[in-house]
Amino acid sequence: MLLWTLLACVDPNTPADPNDHETLSFVVPKGATAGGLGPQLVELGVVGSEWEWKLLLRQIDASCLKAGRFEIRRDMSPNQVIETLCGPPIPDDVAFTILEGWRIRDIDAALTAKGWTKAGAYTAAVAKKSVPAPFSIESDSYEGYLYPETYRVPANGFTPEMLIERQLQTFKNRFLEPHGADLGGRTLHEIVVMASMLEREEPKPENRPLVAGILWKRIDAKNPLGVDATSRYTLDEWNDRKAFL
Repeated sequence: MLLWTLLACVDPNTPADPNDHETLSFVVPKGATAGGLGPQLVELGVVGSEWEWKLLLRQIDASCLKAGRFEIRRDMSPNQVIETLCGPPIPDDVAFTILEGWRIRDIDAALTAKGWTKAGAYTAAVAKKSVPAPFSIESDSYEGYLYPETYRVPANGFTPEMLIERQLQTFKNRFLEPHGADLGGRTLHEIVVMASMLEREEPKPENRPLVAGILWKRIDAKNPLGVDATSRYTLDEWNDRKAFL
């Protein structure tokens, strides 16, 4: 009698927190049972307690559980959680590294070489600004704002827009939010152009502040910069010496 009373108090259609929409990554190990996942789900706040989860499993058939990585939320009901864990797992991600100093065309070529996008697709998406920037960009191009980083991307493919969105958001998180209020009297675009030149002009990060100081003085005095990066930028091959003959 007590068991039925407890079961009546545990609703498989009621989420732990209907107002929390954060996506959580959850891995089901091979050979795991639904009952054994209780402590992890409680720790994530997806279910209220282990005893509730055990009682819920008396009402829900979880024999369809699959191993792999899934995305769950606290606003999911237990029924929805089980349905998700019985569905197809998220494909494993792979690393894609964008190096400092890479131009849009360089990123495009790297994506094409991996077979993830068609040639020119990334360049076209950037040119059209098909992804709205999460901050104001003075330039007509996203060049310089596409943050160089190692990104985890779906192994089975993705759209250029997905990568561009993450690059812009990473720029905002890594640079704009920590430094946006203190740019030394320069505009954001001026800082981005300077950083882009320095990445190509000076390979040693520790020397870049000194080189930047020299270049700012030349800019303020309206003198020629004398930076190879400005003349090589438009070349298909960065080190094409014949292009300067």
